[in-house]
Amino acid sequence: MASSNAEKLVEHLTTLRGRDREDEQEYFAKVRALKLHNLYDVGRLIVQQGLRPEEAMRIRKTDVDLVNGTLRIEYGKTKAARRRLYLTPESAVILSARLHSHGPWIFPSPRRAGEPLERLNYAHDKVLDELSAAARVRQYLSEQAESTAALPRQRGLHIWYRDGLALLDKLASAQPAGLRFVIYDLRHTFATRLAEAGVDLATLAAILGHSSLRMVMRYVHPTEQHQRTAMEKAVRFWSGTEQRQKPSVVIERDSTRRPN
Repeated sequence: MASSNAEKLVEHLTTLRGRDREDEQEYFAKVRALKLHNLYDVGRLIVQQGLRPEEAMRIRKTDVDLVNGTLRIEYGKTKAARRRLYLTPESAVILSARLHSHGPWIFPSPRRAGEPLERLNYAHDKVLDELSAAARVRQYLSEQAESTAALPRQRGLHIWYRDGLALLDKLASAQPAGLRFVIYDLRHTFATRLAEAGVDLATLAAILGHSSLRMVMRYVHPTEQHQRTAMEKAVRFWSGTEQRQKPSVVIERDSTRRPN
């Protein structure tokens, strides 16, 4: 029992860092239902492109090149952070729809004219509160059931609270659990999925805007199945049934190096 509770706690704390797409769908469905358009578009860009939240919110319209399908990230403290990304179809649709708004920013501030959007914490927390409403109800029922258990005169109330808890648990078992994470964790989700798709860490670091592979490792959370697939691939390579393929991005990088 203790082991089961510990596993649930770990899953709760890791949140969207590589979790199922059902959690992602639940979150964005609630964002859309609440009509939080800025949060929806920024969040989708993070999941699709691996952007830092501040990078997404500070995109200028001149950074978007829909003809070539690229996005230039100019907001960054390091050379690696200032990069060019290739857009996914979903990202292109989101950015295209926002190019016709007033001002130079894709996400203009609703309060400060001429400035970009700065934070989405309030909107994000509102979504999580909506999703965790069932958890608050359960806590209340649990407390009331415990407080009335030893009182004979309140046996009727105790049974009502107890039955309410049982019903809530039954409903919860058929629905995704509540989420608790920060917006930045959507970037972890992006990195994990690319790593599981077989993208090498050097390329992943370039996409994320990191200059070292050590920084990339904290974003990567391979699943057990992904590790098993990697080992099966290694065995096939060792046995000679699979030929080694060099990533094209590495070849390009080597071919453009300047001579010493």
